[in-house]
Amino acid sequence: MKRLMSRIAAGIVFLLFGTSGFQNCDAVQISDVPRLIDPDLRACANRTLPQHTMTQQLAVAVTDATTGTRESSGTLKWKRFDDGFSKVLVRIDKSSAYAGVALLMVEREKREPDVFMYSRELQQERRIVSSALAGPLLGTDFTYEDFAFLQHVMENGKIMRGPDIEVDGHPAYVIETTQDEDTSAYSRIRTVIDKAWCVPIKTEFFGPNGSVAKELNVERADVEQIGERWVPRQMTMINHKSESRTVLKLTDIKFEPELGDNLFMPASLRLGH
Repeated sequence: MKRLMSRIAAGIVFLLFGTSGFQNCDAVQISDVPRLIDPDLRACANRTLPQHTMTQQLAVAVTDATTGTRESSGTLKWKRFDDGFSKVLVRIDKSSAYAGVALLMVEREKREPDVFMYSRELQQERRIVSSALAGPLLGTDFTYEDFAFLQHVMENGKIMRGPDIEVDGHPAYVIETTQDEDTSAYSRIRTVIDKAWCVPIKTEFFGPNGSVAKELNVERADVEQIGERWVPRQMTMINHKSESRTVLKLTDIKFEPELGDNLFMPASLRLGH
């Protein structure tokens, strides 16, 4: 349980902040990605991100031909601290196997985040080793690599900005990442970002044979404006190999609410259970 729950928490966080990798542009040599480093992309990414805090409700539904649909739900609270690093608290409220589980992720410089977990069975918080963050996530169609890419798009593989395109009549940026097939399940990843909304609306994960293995889609009808930001209320990962899909729905999204520092301490995980 510890391994699976820490994976799904990591995945949710990476997905929700999928464009945040643009914040780390300075880590990439301009000569390596000459068409990617430009003010438009920087400004686009910066407009989508919360500055200090955010909360939201989460609902996940996984559907396949064998088991039908499995659902779970919970809450997520995120805060960036004065040192520039973030902490995320995830609580699973409804699930056939994981109700009552709470997870705290603490971002660290140049390494995997520290993860702490509490469950009703354990009755105490425990630290999860970083190796537990690898692999598939709780029977969903996401893997840790998928989310790691979405979070650190600027730091994985050889990255190029492709020609701009239109999607259903709307202009969009295109970013293509060539992956290292010795360490990745994919040969390349293609991300399409709506210019007006600054929201990734399609990410295609190509397998070693060059075909699309999975794709993450956001329908235009599922994007809503909250304050000055556009936010996807629902996104779907389609797994072409297993013929399954995972739908993530986001509700009650709040930017910059008051969140006390003590809320993000490991000892606070047992509170509320």
